Amino acid sequence: MGAGQVTRALLGAVALALLAGCAGPAPEVESVRTEPSPRPQHVLVTVALRNASGGDGQVEVRVTLRERVSGRVVGQETFEVELLPHGRVAVTREIPVAATGEVTAEARAGYPPE
Repeated sequence: MGAGQVTRALLGAVALALLAGCAGPAPEVESVRTEPSPRPQHVLVTVALRNASGGDGQVEVRVTLRERVSGRVVGQETFEVELLPHGRVAVTREIPVAATGEVTAEARAGYPPE
């Protein structure tokens, strides 16, 4: 391998390392849990997130609450969370609901925030 080839190989490795660090987080929702809130017409929702990459930054989390029986959307909330490289975090939010029955929750996380 000549000096030019070694230089190109080193530059390529440095570029890849820089791109990996600048890629930002890769958020994954690990779990979503609901529990009753002490406040009427509210539900406590805990979302556990994992960053599957070495990048860090703000991610957007969108929680949708549905009435268990009908599937009708009865609440939504969007918020941002800071994720560290390969980190995990659990966030609990109290979300108002337009229902009196049992609800289910689903969450999505994305980067970059909209």
